[in-house]
Amino acid sequence: MFKWVPYPFLRLTPVLMLGILAGNYSHWNPNQWLLLMILLVYTALAFGIPKKHQYRWRNLIGFIGILWLFVTGWFYAQHRQDDQQNAHLSQLEFSYTHYVATIVEPSEPKTNSFKAVLKLDYLIDQDSNEVIRTMPVKAKVIIYQPKSDSLFTLVYGDQILVRGQAQAIKSSANPHEFDYRQFLAYQHIYHQHYLPKDQWIYKRNEPPNPFMSFAYAARSRCQQIFEQGIEDKQALGIAQALVLGVKTGLDNDIRNAYAAAGAMHVLAVSGLHVGIIYLVLAFLLKPLIRAGRWGFLLRAILCLIALWAYALLTGLSPSVMRAATMFSFIIIAEASRRQTNIYNTIAASAFFLLLYDPFLIMSVGFQLSYLAVLGIVYLQPKIYQWYTPNSKWLDWLWGLTAVSIAAQLATFPLGLYYFQQFPVYFWLSNILVIPAAYGILSLGLLCFVVGLAFPAILMYPSWLLEKVIQITNRGVIAIESLPVSVLKGIYFSREETLLLYGAIILMISLFYYRRFKYVWMLSVCVFGMLGVRAVHVDQQYQQTAITFYQASKESSMDLSSGRTTFYLGNADEKVMYHVASNHIFKGSQLTFLNDSSAQEHLAVRTWQNMQFMVWKGKKIAMIKAPFDKKTTLNKKLKVDMIVVCNNALATLNDLNQYFIFDQLIIDSSNSYYQAVKLAEEAKELKIPYHCVPVQGAYEYQFH
Repeated sequence: MFKWVPYPFLRLTPVLMLGILAGNYSHWNPNQWLLLMILLVYTALAFGIPKKHQYRWRNLIGFIGILWLFVTGWFYAQHRQDDQQNAHLSQLEFSYTHYVATIVEPSEPKTNSFKAVLKLDYLIDQDSNEVIRTMPVKAKVIIYQPKSDSLFTLVYGDQILVRGQAQAIKSSANPHEFDYRQFLAYQHIYHQHYLPKDQWIYKRNEPPNPFMSFAYAARSRCQQIFEQGIEDKQALGIAQALVLGVKTGLDNDIRNAYAAAGAMHVLAVSGLHVGIIYLVLAFLLKPLIRAGRWGFLLRAILCLIALWAYALLTGLSPSVMRAATMFSFIIIAEASRRQTNIYNTIAASAFFLLLYDPFLIMSVGFQLSYLAVLGIVYLQPKIYQWYTPNSKWLDWLWGLTAVSIAAQLATFPLGLYYFQQFPVYFWLSNILVIPAAYGILSLGLLCFVVGLAFPAILMYPSWLLEKVIQITNRGVIAIESLPVSVLKGIYFSREETLLLYGAIILMISLFYYRRFKYVWMLSVCVFGMLGVRAVHVDQQYQQTAITFYQASKESSMDLSSGRTTFYLGNADEKVMYHVASNHIFKGSQLTFLNDSSAQEHLAVRTWQNMQFMVWKGKKIAMIKAPFDKKTTLNKKLKVDMIVVCNNALATLNDLNQYFIFDQLIIDSSNSYYQAVKLAEEAKELKIPYHCVPVQGAYEYQFH
């Protein structure tokens, strides 16, 4: 039987997590008086009851202590939501024309701009009498500088005066689309600002944190060393991503190849990279153990310094800090030379990370990292015992494969839920990329040392690093090209994910304990998953809808009936990013149509600059260009829905001349200004309308 008493964090961490999740998803806010009352009751019972009677009351005392921690997590999550605080920009009723802010995350290149993060210091307003008022404020703002201003990109610690107002980030505009606003909210960012050079003035450079300033400067210097020594752009992008965590130079093709092969995790500096450094250091410093207690202590100190120096080198990104914290607890536990439990150590690191930032629990990286570590620690030894190789090399390959299977088994339900795909050859790619990661990381760090101390011979380790990366890339691309290398378009609901994890845990328990109770519990999870899936599939076959998407200034439209969907619109990657998740949710068997092919599948007619179609009895007129003023009709055309595209109408007056209709749709191919103008006119004329650029996607459901 497992003894819980010596390992407190195995009890405390899950309770804190549940409290934080409750606080994140609930609108009820427990106040400090409730916390204090529960704490007083716990204190009175724990210290007021005589010791000889405490055993009888142990369950009640333990329950109240756990309840206090749960409510504390709830309270903490509620009060760490920055946009709910009085001093936050979202809550201030202060009209401002300028603000002063400091760069807290340096610029990184995007497709058409440079992105950075500001922390606001105070707001400035100047009234009609030229009286200047200021207001202290709390907020982080993402800024985008046009690439034409590349000579004026901002660096960490730059304080600037900005003209204008930051805009609130909008939620996702399409059904089942990735919610970028919520993603940034978990990073305490709620506003954005497009910032060309003529809208800001440089004041001074005052880094708010000297350590971070040094970290970013060190990382920038290391990037320059890579750029000096590596000529191949793809290899340079991989080196910067794998060693420094800088992914801005990654080629899209190679990024997709790594994702399809199930090797994307090596390109995000995290537990694998920190673990490699720890294993190398532990091996090199192994002789210190012979010195006894002080040797263990010195070894731990050197390992901690090296790990956090590497974390500093990568800019102290959240994933690196998470991994460094986890391994720091492991190192300290080993140095104590006391009987420890690896699960308790892992739980302790998660506990203190969540105290630092409770919203880490909503990070995909946090969830995947801890699940992968737990899977490797618990499952890898058991999987490894399935087979006993005859040779050293087979044993090494089988050990690596066992690690891959254990990590994948622990994380694949979340991978299905978040990424809607499954890499079939993950086990094969990990045999390649994990050893390659050892080599690339070691050679990358060697390049830094040589580049700083002996720049004249930098070409030699850089050449070797470039060749190792090129060989690794060829291997990953070869794995991606294998038949059915990745299963895409898999919809997995939250309920199915939880039930699948329950089934995995119960399956493991069944093999370990061999008790019948796990059989029927496992059956409940499996039939629960089948029930959820059956309901969803039934809904897919019952659906009939017309959907207008908000998609990158393009007309984008679905006509769905059951699992058959006709898609009218641009099918390039930029547009499909907005609509693909909804297609996966619908289980759509897609048929892509353009103006000519639509006539083969739908009842479509074209007249003047208009396209007419009928879908399930619904008559739709799409106006794609301005009316020909010479056109006259004997009587008005009656349709159910009019769709205005491509800024075709300057005013709605022409519609009443030609049409009788029930609803107006202003689709996303119209400019924002024109869409707002038409929407305001429709409101005045009391025309039922939906403005896609402003209101987001519109879905008409047939009943």
